[in-house]
Amino acid sequence: TFTADRDGDTYHYNWLPDGTYIAAAVGDELPITDKLSTEALAWSPLAESQSVTFMLEEPTTVSLGLIANMTDKKCVAVGKFVLQYKELIYGEGTDPDAICTPTLTAEPTLEATGGLGYINIRVNKPQRVVVSDISGKTIFADWLETSASIPTRRGIYIVNRTKVLVR
Repeated sequence: TFTADRDGDTYHYNWLPDGTYIAAAVGDELPITDKLSTEALAWSPLAESQSVTFMLEEPTTVSLGLIANMTDKKCVAVGKFVLQYKELIYGEGTDPDAICTPTLTAEPTLEATGGLGYINIRVNKPQRVVVSDISGKTIFADWLETSASIPTRRGIYIVNRTKVLVR
């Protein structure tokens, strides 16, 4: 888990400008904002969450940081960054100390359709699904194994790389 901590900051007036994200990505650089949903291991608008959690199955070079798109007189104040490491024990569902994770295949498919006030999502294989509004704000991010119905307001949404209209 990678966390941006304000470390006692009492100046809340401009600490989280719109367009600021916390992210983790494989390699030696972070993706640009438009590529976060497809190239980052994990990411979140900083206004929604000050941390992201991701898993690595082997030693890997990872970039961690903030992506900030700002105008006017705004700032992002971070007192410190914290990276927490936890070794996972894989096992069967009957082992109380084991963490069972979804098994991914090379070609998972996703079907997303909009309805009256909701998005229906169906997947054929377990996969991470991220739903963002048109401004890039994440409204849902989780692993799905079959299907989900996510209540939303009217508008255009991006479900992974698929545009969905909600009426």
